[in-house]
Amino acid sequence: MTRSLTAAAGIAGVAILLLAGCATPKTDAVAGSDYPDESITVMIPYGAGGGTDLSGRLMASGLEDVLGAKVVVQNDPSASGQNAVQAVANAEPDGYTLGFVSLPATNMMYLDTERGATFTRDSFAPIAIHDTDTVAIAVSSDSPYQTLDALVKAAKANPGSITAGSSGVLAVGHLGILALEKSADIDITWSTFDDSGQLRTSVLGGSVTVEIGPVSELAPAAASGDLTILALLGSERMGGDLADVPTAEELGYDGVEVSANRVLVAPVGTPDAIIQKLADAIKQAQQGDDYKSQAASRSLNLNFQDADAATALWKQFDDTFGPIAVEYRASEK
Repeated sequence: MTRSLTAAAGIAGVAILLLAGCATPKTDAVAGSDYPDESITVMIPYGAGGGTDLSGRLMASGLEDVLGAKVVVQNDPSASGQNAVQAVANAEPDGYTLGFVSLPATNMMYLDTERGATFTRDSFAPIAIHDTDTVAIAVSSDSPYQTLDALVKAAKANPGSITAGSSGVLAVGHLGILALEKSADIDITWSTFDDSGQLRTSVLGGSVTVEIGPVSELAPAAASGDLTILALLGSERMGGDLADVPTAEELGYDGVEVSANRVLVAPVGTPDAIIQKLADAIKQAQQGDDYKSQAASRSLNLNFQDADAATALWKQFDDTFGPIAVEYRASEK
């Protein structure tokens, strides 16, 4: 009797194991067929109202329309955005916690060893590039420096007298300042601002000379007459209200191309089927006329590229900006 019960228990155990093996956890590739079946959280490592936030919220709305699931945006600018990126790296690779990050700002979080990040590029599975936002240099509309050449001339005449602000050490705005300093052979006194509103107030009040950051964050203030955009740190001019704004390159300043490339990412290990489904949804959303119109109203340059392209760009930025992080920290000692 005991032997029979033991045998029966063994058979039942095998059956349970077999059934467990047949079950399909969300992280299996086949999970893509019924994904998503619950709400998705998109972590944005910046505060509300900035360029990445405006872009990320537009993308979240587009994903909701295409996928038919709730997409919740969660802003966390703490530690200059590093905490939000770390949260994505630590999340379950099931497609329900994603990050909307800006490159090369995210690269610099771990390339700059002073920041102590425990994630790297290999911690993430890029899904798609959503948009590319050229970095620009702006001053208050009543600033005495209404051209880039005038600003550079003043910086040469009195080194350190020109002050500049942007968000984050070695984020895109700071990288733009470093590039301009090197190209023009000038010294600018730079400060980081965690609060974009405080930076804008400082520029308009005259305590900070220059605001440098993505066009999407500067264009509304330029349109209202508060700021004058002196130059774009891109390879070509933009259209619309910014058609008359020159690039720094055409003004004679080489090697100053800097842009914020916004990428939707998942934790490494997320199934390829889910990555592909999300990428396809972004591509489909961007083809809608209303989506394009909303992007234009936010001064966003939609630039869909798939996971392979996003991965290649990420690797390229590691190679390009790694030495800059080392050089900057060495200069600080």
